[in-house]
Amino acid sequence: MSKGISILNMLTNIEHTYLLSDIEGKKQILNMVLQNSYLKDGKLSYTYKKPFNLFAKGLNHLENLGWLDDFRTYLIENVA
Repeated sequence: MSKGISILNMLTNIEHTYLLSDIEGKKQILNMVLQNSYLKDGKLSYTYKKPFNLFAKGLNHLENLGWLDDFRTYLIENVA
């Protein structure tokens, strides 16, 4: 459970932290959040690592709460 809280705390400040980080810090953040990133025709393509992919989909609770179950399942499987 504390790992989940740490992830949520990190996400609340990730943009600010990224903008204030040096090149090495930015690289660490990107390596933690992204996977399969590559440059093609001058455009960066990537996918998010779990559980960040759940947040990248959006948190529109009026349409779908499936992300909550996915995140809970992720925490149960990976923290225990």
